[in-house]
Amino acid sequence: MNQFETYIDPRRKKLAGDKFRPLYHFQPPVNWMNDPNGTIFWNGYYHLFYQYAEHIPEPADGSCHWAHAVSKDLIHWTDLPVALAPSPDGPDNKGCFSGCTVINNGVPTIIYYGVYGGICIATSDDDMITWEYMYPLYEPGKESDLAVPDFFKLGNKYCLLFASHTRGVQYYIGTYADNKFVPESHGRMNFTRFSSSPDRNCPDDMLTSGDIMSPISWNAPDGRRIMIYWVIEGRTR
Repeated sequence: MNQFETYIDPRRKKLAGDKFRPLYHFQPPVNWMNDPNGTIFWNGYYHLFYQYAEHIPEPADGSCHWAHAVSKDLIHWTDLPVALAPSPDGPDNKGCFSGCTVINNGVPTIIYYGVYGGICIATSDDDMITWEYMYPLYEPGKESDLAVPDFFKLGNKYCLLFASHTRGVQYYIGTYADNKFVPESHGRMNFTRFSSSPDRNCPDDMLTSGDIMSPISWNAPDGRRIMIYWVIEGRTR
């Protein structure tokens, strides 16, 4: 862990004496945290990325970052520099939200949802300490939004699996070349009845009981692609 010691946030040490501060469960040095994203094991360390801001963000206010911590045992964590920050003139200028981390031909790569520019890619060449935004993988169409992106090869094609906050889980099948994903077909994975207004803020275009959200998938040893997700609960009590 010595190579990471210089990045420990001094504010974490300052707050360590707070008797009400959790010791076993991970907590950021200070401020607000949200979804864990992009978790990966690499070169002997568990890497945890998570949504982070100096205050509770308003939707798309440009404050959401990806913070970063590493651990050998999933109990003792060391803070690293913030991995992703919104670029003032970039596709993620309204916030860096959910995504995943993969090793692409030996290069650590983050695939994340940049609001409102679409799916973005950032890479690291120094043991995941600093990250560089590279390019948009896919620019949004009529999906409403592109949260929780999961991008992977499927047969001789590529799949972009994602979730819309108003229309649920969807996917594109297409090609990937020259750093761009080009959709060829589209599918939805929610089967309840609700409208599909082009207005993302339309109250008639919201999830209902039985709809699914936040898909995550991985390859099984037998060749299957397995997906898990959470389901909207319809009961009120």
